[in-house]
Amino acid sequence: MGSKFTRVNQIKMEHSSEISVLLAMPEDSQMHQVIAEHLRLAGFRVYLISTNNQAFRYPSWWAWVWVKLKKILARDEFAKRQLISKVLLKQHDNLPDVDYTLFIRGDVFHADFIRAIKRKTRYAVVNYQWDGMNRFPYIWQTLPLFDRCYAFNPEDVREHANLLPATNFYFAHPNRQPENVLPEYDFYFLGAHRPDRMEIINQFSKLAHEANWQLQFLVSSDDEHVRALYPQDNIQIIHQNIDFKKNLDYVQRSRVLVDFVVNAHSGLSLRTFDALGYRKKLITTNATVAEYDFYHPDNIYIFDGNNFVGIADFLARPYHEIDPKIREKYSFYNWIRYVFNIEPYQAITLPK
Repeated sequence: MGSKFTRVNQIKMEHSSEISVLLAMPEDSQMHQVIAEHLRLAGFRVYLISTNNQAFRYPSWWAWVWVKLKKILARDEFAKRQLISKVLLKQHDNLPDVDYTLFIRGDVFHADFIRAIKRKTRYAVVNYQWDGMNRFPYIWQTLPLFDRCYAFNPEDVREHANLLPATNFYFAHPNRQPENVLPEYDFYFLGAHRPDRMEIINQFSKLAHEANWQLQFLVSSDDEHVRALYPQDNIQIIHQNIDFKKNLDYVQRSRVLVDFVVNAHSGLSLRTFDALGYRKKLITTNATVAEYDFYHPDNIYIFDGNNFVGIADFLARPYHEIDPKIREKYSFYNWIRYVFNIEPYQAITLPK
């Protein structure tokens, strides 16, 4: 992988309609479709390869046997991933050469697949890891195959010189509701059930009930027994992920977004940038947000895990408008120019 400070193959953005991009990523919440759509809106010619490794169906009984034997005899824990890569490459054998390839969560693809895609890419194959690097450690095996790898977790970037900084982003051209439509919900939260944030979700839902606040709190889990862990009836348990466009609809229909973070990383979630992009207030447990240039205490309330004293005052204060240049920096359109090194762009940094 190239030097952390090396940037090559610069192309002016006004010629983006001539630039072809392959997007390769998992199918979580149909996010791949949203990103592909916004790449097209930015003027790129887009090719898409998405994968759902958990829902993969073996093409034959012999393929299943081959994977099992490799796992048992060769102790190859990534045999299934290698088979999925072969299937994907066969499905896309007519893929033309492209200028750039963007992997998101490159850990879901086998190294053989990344090598094959690299042979079809003229300028740069880049990866963005929007999970902590150690949460899905297979990424360390494929890291040398990328020309550049970006990470959103400040600790990962500080500890590994071959990682470049990037945050998450917001989409600047969604299907916005009219500005004069009153929000339907006071607070919106969406997240998977996790023991490390169950208590705080229950605490907040109880507070909301006492304050007569309207919640849209969606906790996802495929375990039917999870319902008993969330006794408040203002918390909904959902058993399948909602797609990202529906999520953006809930964002627009809410006054305040809520972000109870996963302990595995300190990087800022997509919810943080939804709030920035849609000019919504945010309540978060991620204290590192105060180190970013868009932070303002009138817009973002940092919950310390002890009590919610101060929330009423926070809600009463008007939203503080953020410098448009700062907001633009975190839009998807600046983000994609930054990771591909296509001028003009604003560089994205993380706290030191």
